Amino acid sequence: MTGFLEVGWGESYLADAQQAGAEATRKALESLGHTIPELVLVFASDEYDPEMVEKGVNDIVAGYPVVMKTLPNGGESFLRRNGVLVNMVTSTFASLLLPRNQSLPEEEVDEFLQERHKAFQELSAVHKLGNLLNSSLDLNNVINKAVDIVGKLMIADGCALLLTEETEQGLTFTLSAFYGSVDLKYVKNDDYKESFPYYAMLLQKPLRTGDAAKCPYISKEINRITQAKSIMAVPVTGKGTKVGVLCVFSTERDFFTKDDLRFLGILANQIGIAVLNANLFRKTQMLACTDGLTGLYHHNFFLKHLDNLIANATAEVISLILIDLDGFKYINEQFGNKTGDDVLIQTASILRTFFGTGNMVARYGGDEFVVVLPHVDSDQSLLLAEEVRRKIAGNKFACSTTEVTHRLTASIGTATFPQDGSRAMELIDKANRAMYRVKRSAGDRVEAYLADLKEMHLTEFDQAFFDIIRILIDSLDSRDRYTWEHSRQVSQYAAAIAQELGLNRQEVETIRLASYLHDLGKIHLDFRILNKPKWLDEEEFRAVKLHPVVGANLISPIQGFAPLVPLVLYHHEWFNGHGYPKKLCGQDIPLGARIISVADGFDAMTSNRPYRRAMADEQAMAELIRMKGTQYDPEVVEAMRKVLERINTWRKNIG
Repeated sequence: MTGFLEVGWGESYLADAQQAGAEATRKALESLGHTIPELVLVFASDEYDPEMVEKGVNDIVAGYPVVMKTLPNGGESFLRRNGVLVNMVTSTFASLLLPRNQSLPEEEVDEFLQERHKAFQELSAVHKLGNLLNSSLDLNNVINKAVDIVGKLMIADGCALLLTEETEQGLTFTLSAFYGSVDLKYVKNDDYKESFPYYAMLLQKPLRTGDAAKCPYISKEINRITQAKSIMAVPVTGKGTKVGVLCVFSTERDFFTKDDLRFLGILANQIGIAVLNANLFRKTQMLACTDGLTGLYHHNFFLKHLDNLIANATAEVISLILIDLDGFKYINEQFGNKTGDDVLIQTASILRTFFGTGNMVARYGGDEFVVVLPHVDSDQSLLLAEEVRRKIAGNKFACSTTEVTHRLTASIGTATFPQDGSRAMELIDKANRAMYRVKRSAGDRVEAYLADLKEMHLTEFDQAFFDIIRILIDSLDSRDRYTWEHSRQVSQYAAAIAQELGLNRQEVETIRLASYLHDLGKIHLDFRILNKPKWLDEEEFRAVKLHPVVGANLISPIQGFAPLVPLVLYHHEWFNGHGYPKKLCGQDIPLGARIISVADGFDAMTSNRPYRRAMADEQAMAELIRMKGTQYDPEVVEAMRKVLERINTWRKNIG
């Protein structure tokens, strides 16, 4: 036997042309062993100098006939240069052994070259597809690359990859990636179950038609959009697993051949393996960042995600929703951990369904969940949180071990970047504070951080000062959680007293806001005084007595707060004139300040402090009555008594 030698090279030999030709030829000869070639065909990219390539070959195979083959302009056609066939091969070499003394006429060489060129194009395409698919483990990236490459290789008008997945509702068949100019985004997934690709998946065999009008397995709706006449569909599998279907179409009849169908099958196998690898990688990643019980993201991954969002944010807003299940501890203790787990799993499902896959939903703690909403402002997040609260309250939580169902509610707090915090932990803390305020007030409600101040309509001038006030409020809240929680409770009691006294809506709102800000002046106090576990000494008490003046001075530059200033300044005046800072008495003290004084005294007595335990409501009310006419306005004390009666009646009615 003698040999017919085929030599080619490309990206592997980007040296000078002469060296590349010699090196490729030497490797090809080694593959032939001791067989002597009768003819040497040399394939080279037109980026090389043909004369230098030929010289490099002749140096190795001197005395043998050499035919140089190059295919310029991207390899679109075979050319003939000076009677010699021109071709291009870009990445490999091979050999073909022929019977001794057999020669090849030029037309046979031409046919042989075309066959070799086609085979090489297929191998090169498979190699290229494999490299591109294996360069990424991101599933979306993989499938979009796949359809783009296949569509162009097959010179198709469209290429689609439809993936299958077993769900609780059965087998889904979803268009996952598409190449082409038509718009398939309005096609429903159910339409694909009447399509040519779906039958290829059911039959698990390649299908081809050259005239879609005569084929019974065609979706009329999809065909109307694509205008497809020739269609090929090949099942996509990987390692024995059904992945989906790869489909190409042309608007020309009889466009695809049997060889095209065979080649599409080769490409489909590669895509199947790549999709499986990407899925496996995604599942591995999910296991590393998800909670094992609920399937939501876990605490640490949520923190990293929020950190990254805030670090990369420019002027956009990011809202946080923190959700705590009311009564979960009771359910868990009374009905067992399995029931508790079922409740958590179903809550996760509610959140995942409502917020979709585009938003971060995570399990923050035992029965706490958190949602990150980029591009969602404070008002929008409150609306979404309220809708979720309703869904949780309206859900019947089933248990897998019994037929008993349970009802739960949720306490929800929200905070928004950048207005409530510029760092992740700061934002979480604000949402957490809002949520716990709801929790302490019977739950089943949504509240934003500093919600009491967000409904005010301030001028641009006032807003500049108010932004400073917000910073001071935040600072005081972080130093002394009691002061601000106390202020919130005082504002609720004071508003209720004002309503009981028959004040109008504007007066009630003024008193409510003044109550909320009445202790703002404590920002000047040392942390040790604010949290001292013993009674204050004389010097410390003198410092504390300055806080109404400091608070009034802080809010006085805000024109819209003018009605609040005297209420903040005089809320520690006594009805008998023994208070501070001005020792006003009786009707000289603004009514709003007298109302705040009673509400302030009642909440202070019914709250735990470092130096004493909280009184019961009845004891505190008795103390207010004892002090009416001296410290407190008798009329306001009587209004507070009626408010407390209503609160106690409400508590009895709800059990």
